[in-house]
Amino acid sequence: MPIAESAVPPGKPDPVVTGPGQAGVQDVPLMSITDNPFNARRVYRDSDIEGLADSFQKYGQQSAARGFWRDGKCVLIYGHRRKRAALQLGWNYLKVDLVAEPEGDKALYLASREENAQRSAQTLFDDALVWHDLLDKGVYATQEELADSLKISQPVIAKTLSLRKLPMHIMKECIAKDLTSRAVLYALSQYHDDVGDEQDTLKLIEEASSKGMSSRDVEARVRYLKERRRAGNAVIPKPRSESYKFTYGNKDGILKEFVTKGRVELRIDGLDEETRTALVDQLRRILPAQA
Repeated sequence: MPIAESAVPPGKPDPVVTGPGQAGVQDVPLMSITDNPFNARRVYRDSDIEGLADSFQKYGQQSAARGFWRDGKCVLIYGHRRKRAALQLGWNYLKVDLVAEPEGDKALYLASREENAQRSAQTLFDDALVWHDLLDKGVYATQEELADSLKISQPVIAKTLSLRKLPMHIMKECIAKDLTSRAVLYALSQYHDDVGDEQDTLKLIEEASSKGMSSRDVEARVRYLKERRRAGNAVIPKPRSESYKFTYGNKDGILKEFVTKGRVELRIDGLDEETRTALVDQLRRILPAQA
């Protein structure tokens, strides 16, 4: 990938180096920029950074990051993906909207969180990591205070915080597989804590994604796998239900097997008449009619 020299598109004048005291949108040297210590986003997908870098190279940086000067450094409030994209391209500068320093670390965090909510909301893993830092550094004295500030229940705060124990590459794998349910991620986190085997956890993530498991499916699967490990060679019953996610006629479908009830369910919504008729004909050929 060719290397650009600044945050402005090719052909523009060299940016003016700015320093403390400057305000408004300025081209700030990347070497002078430091991250928000309470940035609401902590997990970055490589594909997102690469996509943004490609956009920067084609069109330049269209939207400024936001930051403020503190002790000779530009501290970002938000715009960390833009910073990473610029670094990937080898740029020397980043467009930053320089504003007054927020009044305290709570305000610094909340400004970052609000910006993410308007663009691309942070994940539960992001919340887990930054909330731990906020509590560890005393920005919020207790989980209850944090819950009150964010208008989230304290049990949800506690469950979310437990997700931070997962290794970063497992967090990224969950995001890549679109596993975002708090119940699913909590079950995976508990499984990893109990088993302590990253490969087994990754296998479970792949299974949950490929089969389109619901949170109940994942919880049941985790219970089964834990019981199997404890039982060793002993025979234990299978989970009560299994599910398989598929695509038919460009529509998503799900096949569920309820083991203990002896029931199978097939569901596909939104099929047009021709596709629906073809599917029914296939099922009739497979399933013998009652005498």
